[in-house]
Amino acid sequence: MSLAVAEQEVAAPRKKRAQIKLDYATAGDAEDMVRLMKDAGFDIMPGLDWTDVYPFWLVAKIDERIVGCIQIVPTKPYGYLEFLSAESGLDHQIRARVLKKLAEQALAYLQLYGTQVAAFMVPFELKGYKRILRRKGAVTVQSGNMLALRTGA
Repeated sequence: MSLAVAEQEVAAPRKKRAQIKLDYATAGDAEDMVRLMKDAGFDIMPGLDWTDVYPFWLVAKIDERIVGCIQIVPTKPYGYLEFLSAESGLDHQIRARVLKKLAEQALAYLQLYGTQVAAFMVPFELKGYKRILRRKGAVTVQSGNMLALRTGA
């Protein structure tokens, strides 16, 4: 038996890397998106109409299962990225990849729109998000509370 054959017999099979697919969210994704945001600690107002979310939300899918989402608000000069969420039960590395892919694609979306600054609210509880964003060059411009008011639409 050659050494190469012996190594092949002993080596553990390589784990298949999860394929993360990004797509625009549709009305059919609403239930999963709300579940993910609530799981991430966001307070979601009840009774909202989620049937018209395209093209302002991205979702991340693994094997056609929605595992992450982010809202993109393309305005100028500031654009906004909000509600970055990923399934808490995912493997740590896969979860990190989901969040990174969503954030990078959302930033690219804002750049294509002509947004000069991407702004986002990071809840105090998500200190890890804040650390990562600072390493990427983000700066704290304000602290406070995010308020919401129904518009009646």
